[in-house]
Amino acid sequence: MKIALPQPDSSLRHRRLTLRSRVALSMTVLAMLLNIAVMLFVLITIPEVAKIMSPDRSLLSIGIMTLITGLSAYWVAGMALRPVREISQAAHSIYADTLDTRLYVSGPQDELKELAESFNAMLYRLQQAFEQQGRFVANAAHDLRTPLTTLRANHALALPIFRLYHAQISFKLFLYYRYIIFVMPSHIFASVDTDGH
Repeated sequence: MKIALPQPDSSLRHRRLTLRSRVALSMTVLAMLLNIAVMLFVLITIPEVAKIMSPDRSLLSIGIMTLITGLSAYWVAGMALRPVREISQAAHSIYADTLDTRLYVSGPQDELKELAESFNAMLYRLQQAFEQQGRFVANAAHDLRTPLTTLRANHALALPIFRLYHAQISFKLFLYYRYIIFVMPSHIFASVDTDGH
């Protein structure tokens, strides 16, 4: 059974940046500020460099360094977030009939591996709950089959002699129906509770 997951609304007016873009942007801004600080430090402390470099060259070198830093930061962020993409793709391929699938993340014991282990533990608990529900439905169906068969047989036998024993048979049928409606469900739920499930 495949359940359609809600997809993000693509008609949002203000689209947010991806995590990769945000990491790259923050690294680029940090590198740009660092480049400006280093350039100012060099220009202030070494007067010979200030005489040689014009402001246009300084801005051009800061711009080139910022561009190179931004591109490399975007690439590094993509490499760092690759396991998150893999975990997301694997999680999207798991459905109710494939709950025995687990996520495998290689590498050091870090936050991503901890996330995959937590997700696997949740899948295990879901799988156990689905199996328990299946066993309960099978047991309930089996437990309800016997009283219903008895009711049908008594009803079939009661029809020919209905006029003679109208009051007795009606009362017996009433007791069977009461047993099915009130007593059987309490027995079923009591057996589930005593099993510790």
